[in-house]
This record gives sequence, structure tokens and C-alpha cells, in this order.
Amino acid sequence: MSDPMAMANAMMAFQRQAGEEIRACKEALAAEGRAFSPEIEAEIATQAAAHPFPESYDPNATPSADLVAESEAVAKRAMEAVYPENGFPPDDPRLAPIEGVSIALYAIAAKTIGWSTDEQFIAKIVGALGIDPAAWTGVAQQWRDRIVPDIVLSTYYGQLFVAA
Repeated sequence: MSDPMAMANAMMAFQRQAGEEIRACKEALAAEGRAFSPEIEAEIATQAAAHPFPESYDPNATPSADLVAESEAVAKRAMEAVYPENGFPPDDPRLAPIEGVSIALYAIAAKTIGWSTDEQFIAKIVGALGIDPAAWTGVAQQWRDRIVPDIVLSTYYGQLFVAA
């Protein structure tokens, strides 16, 4: 099991690092003139209200035995993982951009899109962020493929998502 104090220090470092990385990413977007217009902001709110959960998810359903087992396995992996106490070093290959999309930019895009499946809305959001809409699906899948199996990177991504 991971040292609880080291894990706590890493979580605080991740939180700080994620906040800094999201802030820097948003500043870079602003410097490039990439901001959401009031119309896009309204559409983001409308999409979020229309799609508060993934398709077919029932927040009132009792979790299946498989979901409970999967959750327990993830919790076990999280407790056994070794977390970098000072956060991720900037040259960690897990943070390398995918097709020019940093993990911070991915978090901003993913949080903004939420659970919407409206392809025009998604294209509008990623385009406004400077991501090629035609490349988005592949980029997003590559980020998921990198993040999901790596519990430490998943934990950091969670902090980026919250900070976004």
C-alpha cells in the first residue's frame, strides 16, 4: 500500500499543478484570441442541462455487481499506486501532447463538451479551442487510452478536469 502521507502530498501537488496548468492553458488560448462567445457559452449551458449524464445512465439505478467490483478494483489500484509527491515532472512522457493537444486542453474540451453527443456542438467547441474538429475523435480516444489504464495519470487528469 502507498504511504498515506506521500499520497496526500501528491494529491495536494496534483491539485496545485493542475490549477497552474489549466490557468496557463486558458491564458494561452486567450492570447490566441480563442474564447467562447456569449452565444457559445449559452449553448454550453443548454447542452449541459440537456445532457447531465452519459446516454443510458440512470442515476437512480442500483449499481450492478460488475460495476461495484470494478469500482473496488480501481480503489485498490489507487491505494497501491505510487504517486509523485511533487506532481508530474514537466518532461513526463505521459503528459506529452497528442496531435498538439495537451492534457490540459483535452480536459478543458472534455469538460466543456460534457456528455453531449451533438456532433455540431462538439465541432464548434473543439474548433473554438483551436483543435481540428476532424481530428478530435481520434485525439480524445488516444487521451482516454493513455489515461484510463494509468491510475496515477487518471488521478491527475481528474484534478485537471475539476480545475477546467
